[in-house]
Amino acid sequence: MTSILIDQIALSADGSDRGLGRYASVLGAAAHRVTDATDIVGLPEDHVLPLRVNRALRAENRAKIAYHATGAYHLPLVKDRPWVCSIQDVIPLDLKAYRKLGLKSRLHFANARRADVIVANSRYTAERVEARLGRSATEIPVLPLPIGAPYSDAPIAPRYRQDSRQYVVALADFRSTDARKRLHWIKPVAESLRQIGVEMVVAGRGLAAVRDWPVAVEPNPTDERLATLYAGALATFYPSAYEGQGLPPAEAMAVGCPVLAFRNTSISEVVGIPEFLLDDPVPWSLQDLDAPLPLKTIEELLARISVWLADPSLREALGREARARTLAWGQDQFDAALAELYREVQRG
Repeated sequence: MTSILIDQIALSADGSDRGLGRYASVLGAAAHRVTDATDIVGLPEDHVLPLRVNRALRAENRAKIAYHATGAYHLPLVKDRPWVCSIQDVIPLDLKAYRKLGLKSRLHFANARRADVIVANSRYTAERVEARLGRSATEIPVLPLPIGAPYSDAPIAPRYRQDSRQYVVALADFRSTDARKRLHWIKPVAESLRQIGVEMVVAGRGLAAVRDWPVAVEPNPTDERLATLYAGALATFYPSAYEGQGLPPAEAMAVGCPVLAFRNTSISEVVGIPEFLLDDPVPWSLQDLDAPLPLKTIEELLARISVWLADPSLREALGREARARTLAWGQDQFDAALAELYREVQRG
C-alpha cells in the first residue's frame, strides 16, 4: 500500500470546523482509507511553522515517504522527500485586502513551486496557480472537496404549497472578518425579499452581528440541520466575490436547492447552471469588496425568485438538475482520485 505523511496541522488551529480545517479533516480521513498514512499534527500556526514541520518530518525515519501539505503555509523549508501541495486558492496574492502578510505570503507560495505535485480544488484555482506561480494548469490535478453524506443523502421532497413558509437561506460566519464573502449584501436582499413575502434565514456562527437585520437566524447549525434548511428553502443566496471552490452552494444544490450566486471565480464552475448565476456587479478584480449591492442586481435577484414563486414546477425541475450535477462530487470519487495521485507520486 502507498505510504504518505499527511498534514493535519490545521486541526489544531482556531476555526478548524471550516476552511482549511475542514479540508484537512476530509483529506486526512480519505488518506487513511486509501493509503498507509501517518499524520503530521498539532503544530501551532506561527511564523516558524516551516521549521516545526521540518522537525516533525525528520522524526519520521521513512525519509522517502511523500509529504502532502494542505496548503503552501504548511510546507517545510528543507526538501528531503517528494512533496504534494494542495492549494485551495491564491487569495493572499490576488486580493489586496488579504495581503497583510505581504512578503511572508509570497515566500510561502514561492516555496510551493518546489512541490512535485500541486493539487487544486477547482479548474479556476489551477488557472490562478498558473498565473501566479508559473506552474502549467494542465499539469495540476483537480480534486474538488467532496459533498458529505448529510447533503448527498438528504431526501428530496416537494418544497412548497401555497400556505407554506417560504424562505431563502444565506450562510454566514461573523466570527472573523472575511471581506470577500460580502456578507453585508445579505441585509438589502433580506429587506427586498420581505416585500414579496419571502423570509431570509441566516444560518451560521457569530450571528449577534445580524440581530438588527430583518432576518430569522439559525445559529451554529450542524451539517444535518443545514441540509434540512436547504431542503425546505426556495433558494440559497451566496454573495461571495471569490472562492477557490465554493462548497456551500454545491451542498445546497446536492439537496435540490436552487442557488443565487455570482458569475465569478470558481463559483461559475461549481454552480454551472445559468439560472443560478447573476453577473457580478463588482468583480474581485476591482478590489472593492466593501462596495454596496447595486439596486439593479437586487431587482434581478428578485425577478428570479418571483419566477420560482409563480412556477413551483420550474423550481422543482431546477432543483433536480442541481442535485444531478453534484452526483459526480462524492466521497468515493475523491478517494479514488486521491489514491491514484499518491500511486503516481510514489512511482515518481
